[in-house]
Amino acid sequence: MRIGSVLGTDTKPEYGLEEPELVIGLQHKGGEELEYRLGKHENGNDYVLKASSRPEYFRLPGYAGDALLEAARREQLVEMVPEVPDESERLADLADSMPMESSDESDQGDASEEGVP
Repeated sequence: MRIGSVLGTDTKPEYGLEEPELVIGLQHKGGEELEYRLGKHENGNDYVLKASSRPEYFRLPGYAGDALLEAARREQLVEMVPEVPDESERLADLADSMPMESSDESDQGDASEEGVP
């Protein structure tokens, strides 16, 4: 991730962090918790990133913020498991795919009568 610049350590309303575009919480194996907040800067082009582990606010260029938001979409983070049909649906599908045997008795009757005078 590319940081455009350091904006300082003072919170400002124009940073858009009161209603952030993205909040990510992490917990390290040792138990330390971190939070990253991404706000849309009021200039409309840039984003502001605040990490709970640092006192500074960072300006991110628009393309970097957009890429971060795209990477954090649910569809990108969660693998969708295909729905498994229940047993009755699976058996019905299997039966539909099997070839049907002819059980027409008239066909059998005609064949047996051919050799009979």
